[in-house]
Amino acid sequence: MNADLKPNVLVFPFGLMAHYFRCIVLSRSLRDHYNVLFMDHPSLSAFVHKEGFHTFPCQTWEGEPVIEKLRHFDFSWLNEEQILTIFKSQIQAIRDYCPCIVIGDSHPCVKMAAEAAGVKFVSLLNGYMTPYYGGHRKLSRRHPCYWPLWIMPNTWRQWLTKQGEEMAFRKIQKAFNSIRDRYGLRLLDNYLEELEGDVTLICDTEALFPQVDLPSHYIPIGPLIYDRTPWDGSTPPPSPFPGCLDPAKRTILVNMGSSGDWNQVGFLADPYYKKYNIVTTGDKKGILSSVATYQAGFLLASDVLPWVDLVICHGGNGTLQQCQLFSIPALCKTRYFEQEWNIEAFQQKGRGMSLDGIRSKRKLRRIIDRWAKVILPQIPMGQQREFLDFLC
Repeated sequence: MNADLKPNVLVFPFGLMAHYFRCIVLSRSLRDHYNVLFMDHPSLSAFVHKEGFHTFPCQTWEGEPVIEKLRHFDFSWLNEEQILTIFKSQIQAIRDYCPCIVIGDSHPCVKMAAEAAGVKFVSLLNGYMTPYYGGHRKLSRRHPCYWPLWIMPNTWRQWLTKQGEEMAFRKIQKAFNSIRDRYGLRLLDNYLEELEGDVTLICDTEALFPQVDLPSHYIPIGPLIYDRTPWDGSTPPPSPFPGCLDPAKRTILVNMGSSGDWNQVGFLADPYYKKYNIVTTGDKKGILSSVATYQAGFLLASDVLPWVDLVICHGGNGTLQQCQLFSIPALCKTRYFEQEWNIEAFQQKGRGMSLDGIRSKRKLRRIIDRWAKVILPQIPMGQQREFLDFLC
């Protein structure tokens, strides 16, 4: 179909690599029927352009400053003035490009902009961020209330956590509702409702993040893994680091994504870990350059993971989904609460564990030595469903 005759689709991912990547994967299935355009991002648009998609200018939040605030449970970035500025910019983009549909991935005010512009909205969400999540969002160990609640019975702790969570979601929503009221839009009860779409695609496996009583407009599609082609699990691809790895050693991949803190894995610079092949991806400051066997800026999952025995990471959704796909255990040094929820789900399934709060060098060595030898059974990733009927 002639590109000029295709209807436009605008994509607004939150400004982190994982969100852009899974929007790219989703958009690959749309490109034959739609002109897909992504919100421009200084450090992520190169991946978009590499896929042959175009970008459009729009104001937004930068991912890194937001993550730093979330570490301290600071939601001041979701203030009415900032939301309004970005909301207006999004409406302008929608009016300029006249899309038939808008796609958002964990971006706070896209739903509001699409609603104001009268355009259908498709939302991509992690399983733990839906109102129908059947699990428990554990209170972060970094939260000031964590230790006072820890001494209580588990049922009390979960109930109090849920009550506090609901109060927080309602408080955050007040700034959005103020703008909604000003523009004559429907008021919402809490922030989780602000994230859902006319169709909401859940990009997680229900085995890790179960859902309860999902309405028909919520569709679990499973993880959207950014890669060249899916690995069929048969023959490993050619090694991306020929001659670099010692075949007598186990191999550890250290990947802190775009939202992790490399200083948290600085303990791996200990000469003790030279007993492993250490592969790093994204270590821009060279935190592990003294022990790294191979260093890369970016590696595709299907290129590197078939050669890896253990992943040490930040607990990001995309990284852990890749570990699940390739049946590789993961150890995590998290940076903020959503990453804690991710590794908590993995830990419950025996597929990895959190290293948060572990400072003993001896204990860290024991844990890593043990997990580097674990062979995990393969588990299904879940079937991705087609939702093009909705778009067509």
